[in-house]
Amino acid sequence: MKQNIAASTMALLMSLILATSTAYSKPTEGEGRVDQNDRTAKVEIKSIDEVGRELAIKGAKGLQKILDKAIDEKLITIDDLFDENYVLISPSPPLKFRTRFDSFLDKSIQSFEDSILTSDLRTDFAIAVDRNGYLPTHNSKFSKPLTGDPETDFANNRGKRFFNDKLGMAAAKNQGEVLVQCYERDNGQKLCDFAAPILVKGKHWGAFRVGMRRE
Repeated sequence: MKQNIAASTMALLMSLILATSTAYSKPTEGEGRVDQNDRTAKVEIKSIDEVGRELAIKGAKGLQKILDKAIDEKLITIDDLFDENYVLISPSPPLKFRTRFDSFLDKSIQSFEDSILTSDLRTDFAIAVDRNGYLPTHNSKFSKPLTGDPETDFANNRGKRFFNDKLGMAAAKNQGEVLVQCYERDNGQKLCDFAAPILVKGKHWGAFRVGMRRE
C-alpha cells in the first residue's frame, strides 16, 4: 500500500487549506462601511460561538474529503483507518500509542488542521480524534520534538495520546450537531470546545474538535 500522498489528494488538501485561509480574512457583510455622520468604520466581528461551530464543521467535512479520497486512491484502507489496536510506544510519560493510521495522518492532515487553527486568533487547537478519544496528529505547535522531560513533553508534544476524559469522550462519540462544552483550565483560562462528527465512507470515525479561548 502506498504511504505517500497522491498528487490529486495533495491538490484537494491544498484547496481545502486555501479555502480556510481566505474564509476568515475576507470582509464580512457591512465591514468597512463608513457612517456618513461620524465617518467611523463599522467592523462586524463574529462571536466565538459562531466561529467555533463553523470551524468544527469545516474541519469535519475537510477530513471526510481527505480520508474518503485517500481510500479511493488506495493510499490507505478503511480497515486501517478504523484500527483500534493501540500499540504503546513507550512506558515513559506522557504515554503515546501507534496505530495503523497515525503515520499516514501525520503526512496527510496536519497542514489542514493547522489551517483551521490559524484562521482565527482566538483558536487554541484544531484537531481530529477518533471515536475512542485517540489523537493521532496534533497541530504543529503541539508537535515539538521530545526532550525526555515529562513536564515539557506533556505540554509541547501532545499527539498520539488519548484525551478520553468525560469531556473528551463526549466530543469523540458525538454523532449529532456540533457539541459545545465550555470549561475553565487550571490557569483560569476559559475555553469552549466545539466538536463535529467525522464520517469516513458514511461510518462514524471520530470528531473534529476546535478549542476557542474566551477572553
